[in-house]
Amino acid sequence: MSVTLSDFFKELPQKSTQLFREFIWILESKHQINPADLLSGRIQLSLQQKVLLKDWVEKRDDDYPLQYFLGQVEFFDLEFYVEPGVLIPRLETEEIARWSVDFIKDNNLKIKSILDIGAGSGCLGLSVAKVLDESLERLTLIEPHIDARKSLSKNIKIHGDKRVELVVDTFETAVFDKKFDLILSNPPYISVGDEEVQKGVYKHEPHEALYAGAAPITLISQWVQKAHKLLNKNSLMVFEMGYSQRDALEKELEEFRPQFLKDSFGKDRFFYILN
Repeated sequence: MSVTLSDFFKELPQKSTQLFREFIWILESKHQINPADLLSGRIQLSLQQKVLLKDWVEKRDDDYPLQYFLGQVEFFDLEFYVEPGVLIPRLETEEIARWSVDFIKDNNLKIKSILDIGAGSGCLGLSVAKVLDESLERLTLIEPHIDARKSLSKNIKIHGDKRVELVVDTFETAVFDKKFDLILSNPPYISVGDEEVQKGVYKHEPHEALYAGAAPITLISQWVQKAHKLLNKNSLMVFEMGYSQRDALEKELEEFRPQFLKDSFGKDRFFYILN
């Protein structure tokens, strides 16, 4: 029996405005259906579409991320593939991309080379490179984890070109023969056992991209020290961090004179270092 989205929704035992919105996003993304047609009732759901929505209801009850279900996420006005095994890009990370581009333009920095450490989906490095396209000569993405590289490889094909190099190694052991004008990183910065991590994030997103053991400050410091040696003169390094880590990082990285910035929620979220 054919039904409209509204009819299908009414029959659910549990429902919410948010779930209805998610149904619209799913049908728009996976079946290219115009939301206006769904809301007006002009579209009747097929059996395949009803099965799809029921599948989402079950996964939603298990705190499964909608971004994984859709297989994509919007970041800096671009669409990126995200599959299980890769960290889902966050709004805070997008703010880093936007801030970096604005800072580079406002200060007339010449960015010919970019390094994205722990690239994950590639959203940070690829989106910034897209904006700086005319001056860019090379973009290096370093990502050691095979599951993350499944999404990263797809995103490189869509948003990259021959200037993109993928390094399959950890940052600690990778060897570079050239320096960079811009270094970006969203490192793992959560302490193991942090009770603020959402249930769905803990259950479904890759722990290697989230957790930095018992001492995330140590990992960030090590990465910054190595990255600083790879930074050209008159160049920029930008790192994301945990909102409660400013005091510890300010002390640990004192020699590099980091400047800390808040996200749109007023929390200390990233720092930059000028060489």
